[in-house]
Amino acid sequence: MMSEKTPKYAASLFGYLLTGDARQQKLFLFMGKPRSGKGTLARVLEQFIGRNNVAGFHLKSLDNELGLEELIDKRLAVVGDARLDGRSHKAVSRLLSISGQDKMTINRKNEKKWHGTLRVRFLILTNPLLNLTDASGVIATRFIPVVFS
Repeated sequence: MMSEKTPKYAASLFGYLLTGDARQQKLFLFMGKPRSGKGTLARVLEQFIGRNNVAGFHLKSLDNELGLEELIDKRLAVVGDARLDGRSHKAVSRLLSISGQDKMTINRKNEKKWHGTLRVRFLILTNPLLNLTDASGVIATRFIPVVFS
């Protein structure tokens, strides 16, 4: 069951993700108890956006030199059952860069480097609250949380 605020946020989230617009520089967080519908709603979004436009993703891939390659030309990265300790400064930095629409150079295996702006938005599903360390506090302002109970 979702909280009272969830329908408003869920409708906004669906609309934002369906438009392909990333100017709001937001990251979406579905958090709450296991078996509360987070994954079901993420699968519905995937159907709306189109499976070819969605990447299954792990936050630890943000620390990997080749980890961003799979996000090229995707509109949504769904991070299922996210776990991240506070020591992953590179992951936080990359989340900020991607959501902030910064130009990036991405290494690709056996291909030339890719240069450009990733248009992907993140939907992170988690049971526990994520521990993301950011001295500036900007990462917290990027998240739109949707709480499932």
